[in-house]
Amino acid sequence: MVKRTLLNQRGELTPQGVAVCVEKMLDGKMNELPTWLIRHLEQSSDCRSKVSFLLEHERENLMNEAIRADIDANTSTPRVERTSPCNHPIQMITPLENDVCIGTIWFQFEHPLREHTQLYISDYTDRRILEVELPPGSTTYQFTPKDIKTGIYYYVIEGETTIVFNYFYYCTREDERKVMAGANTSYLSL
Repeated sequence: MVKRTLLNQRGELTPQGVAVCVEKMLDGKMNELPTWLIRHLEQSSDCRSKVSFLLEHERENLMNEAIRADIDANTSTPRVERTSPCNHPIQMITPLENDVCIGTIWFQFEHPLREHTQLYISDYTDRRILEVELPPGSTTYQFTPKDIKTGIYYYVIEGETTIVFNYFYYCTREDERKVMAGANTSYLSL
C-alpha cells in the first residue's frame, strides 16, 4: 500500500515520494526509509535528481529562514510599516518583499524599464546607502555593498509614474557562514 503512494505506475517517485525522501534527509533520518526506497534511489538517476532538486530548494528555504530569524533577533529598532499604497506597473522579479539577499543584491525587472528610474536603498533607520539612476531599457541592476552590515533594508524604485517599495534582508557572506554554522543542516547527501 505505501509503495503504491510513493511510486507511480511507471516505477518513478510520486511527488509524495520525493517529499518523504527529502523530509527524512533534512531530519537526518534516512535510515527510517524503507530499504526498497533507498535501493530505488540508488538505481534511478531521474528520481535521485528530483530528490536532489527539492532537497536543495528546501535547504535554501531553511537557510533564508535562519537568516531572517537571526536578523530579526539582532535588530534593535522595529521596522516601520508602509502607510501609503504603491502603484506597481514595474514588475519585480527580485528582490521581492522580505527576500534574503546574500553578498550581492540583484534587482531584476520582468520587463525593460520604460523611463529613467531612480533606485534608492536605505537601512531601517532611513540612512541611504545607495542612490542610482537606471536608464530606460534596464532589466537588471547589481549592487555589491561594501561596509554595510547584515540587517533589514528597504528599496524604493521611483519613476515618473510609479513607485515600488519593499523591505528585504541583507546578509554578508561572513554572517551567512555564522548563521549556517548554527542552523540545523543534518542531512545525508545523495
